[in-house]
Amino acid sequence: MVDPEGTLEKQAERYWTERLINNDFQYTYKEELKEGLPSFATYEKHIEAISRFRVSSVMVEKVKVEGDQGTVTYLVICRLPGIPKEMDIPMGDRWIIKGNQWKHLFEMKTK
Repeated sequence: MVDPEGTLEKQAERYWTERLINNDFQYTYKEELKEGLPSFATYEKHIEAISRFRVSSVMVEKVKVEGDQGTVTYLVICRLPGIPKEMDIPMGDRWIIKGNQWKHLFEMKTK
């Protein structure tokens, strides 16, 4: 991979735009690291459960690559239920290089 940070920045921004704005869960499921990934039905149910708020944009703030691992921090601009104005919400996630491609590390929190 010629430019790991630049490649990850573009891929991560597209991933979260598809997941939070376009609700294209088929696309994001394909971008996940397969080890430990639940079935698509479970994945989709989990994703839908946490996507109740309206997101207007996702912007990458920082990309850090160390070997085959990357972390990305974002600023998500959204409107939460019951709150009249948009809010800036920081978030971050991890990515792994597999087969010369960045794969999102899906982490499903359990109760």
